Amino acid sequence: MSAGAEILTLCDGKKIPTLAFGTWQISADKIREVLPQALDAGYRHIDTAYSFGNEQAIGDVLQDYFSRGPNDRLKREDVFVATKLWLTFLGKDDVRGCVEESLRRLQLNYVDLVMIHAPWGLKNRGDGTLFPVDSAGNFECENYDLIETWKALEKLVSEGKVRSLGVSNFNSVQVDLIYFVSKVKPVVNQVECHAYLPQKELQDFCLKRGVKLEAFAPLGSPGRPE
Repeated sequence: MSAGAEILTLCDGKKIPTLAFGTWQISADKIREVLPQALDAGYRHIDTAYSFGNEQAIGDVLQDYFSRGPNDRLKREDVFVATKLWLTFLGKDDVRGCVEESLRRLQLNYVDLVMIHAPWGLKNRGDGTLFPVDSAGNFECENYDLIETWKALEKLVSEGKVRSLGVSNFNSVQVDLIYFVSKVKPVVNQVECHAYLPQKELQDFCLKRGVKLEAFAPLGSPGRPE
């Protein structure tokens, strides 16, 4: 799977390269330019999300690599692809549609990892709005039962459309909310983690649960310069 990065075994027995090519804030056009460079350099773990707006471009690049001749071709099992369930689709009846749309864009039969993007929800207007706001400019938040969200994701695992499940931006209480009722345990908790935000307590907690703490913005977050 990897051309250089260390491989870790997740708590469900699946393998994950430790070094991922993160795609937050990378436009679709830029993805088509830089993702081939990343794959050629040896990256075999691609991290994206429904809300990033670049899943289709990632799929285009991957299909190009999958269809090449035997000397240059990558196989599907060579690449670990992770995406995230967006906050407007946390309702149990909306989970499938979001994940299947990600699969369609990525042009894959399965994804290696789907994470709940965050433990809070936004209103699903039914028109594709990702960041709904009211007339005063406030986010239109929605309360969802994350246990029901997780059960809907577990069905997709049983169908082979998703290999592993994880969470993102969860604290220890929120991780346990899922952990103790789940059949399919969360394998990662992806959070901002770097020298200025080391997340030591959360890392220790996740270690006890067998959940890998995965860092986004490990060199600092360009989207949050403060």
